[in-house]
Amino acid sequence: MECRFRTCWHLVRGFCIGGNDLRTIILHVQATPLGCNLPFDCVGNGPNVSVIPGSQVFVAVYLRNYDDVSAFACRLSVDGGSGGNTWRDWTLLGASFSCLPGQTAQVRVQGGPPPIEPGDLTTSFLCNSGGALQPLGWMLFRAGSAGCLRIEEQSLGTGLLSCSDEFTGIAVSNRGVVCVGDGGHNACEPGQVPVENRTWGQIKAQYR
Repeated sequence: MECRFRTCWHLVRGFCIGGNDLRTIILHVQATPLGCNLPFDCVGNGPNVSVIPGSQVFVAVYLRNYDDVSAFACRLSVDGGSGGNTWRDWTLLGASFSCLPGQTAQVRVQGGPPPIEPGDLTTSFLCNSGGALQPLGWMLFRAGSAGCLRIEEQSLGTGLLSCSDEFTGIAVSNRGVVCVGDGGHNACEPGQVPVENRTWGQIKAQYR
């Protein structure tokens, strides 16, 4: 399965047909700054996916189970919110994505020309091979009274770009979820769920 497109995420052409996919995106919550550390190992010590209502927390984003990767795209929102209601009563206070050589990133706090939505995250970096747990960066939130921070579909989909420009979607079951109280999903153990078939069209530049 593949979608071939120019680097920097300016133009996508063709189709991306999904299959069984083990790639995972993991979210981890901490009360103190995370940097690019690995505070859990997905073996005996899994990520924290629970948030105290009203607390200020750092939510880190990690990749796992990939062959090689040079970019990642997704959309983050609370309980599927969109537009002016993307974060519900949560507040995004800041973000930093600089854990890999040559990494550039943009997290949309506000929207832009359609189809750009608040919460869109696009980050690219020099080729990274392997599959070990890899931090990408973190976001600082003031959590709301309830709700779950989820990895949703960006306009071009949610997935990884390989070092040979092949884009692979990530199944919903393989995406971490962070919730106020219970209900989070650590995504350390990937499911064998087919990624939905998806058509890719022209995308607006994400870095402007």
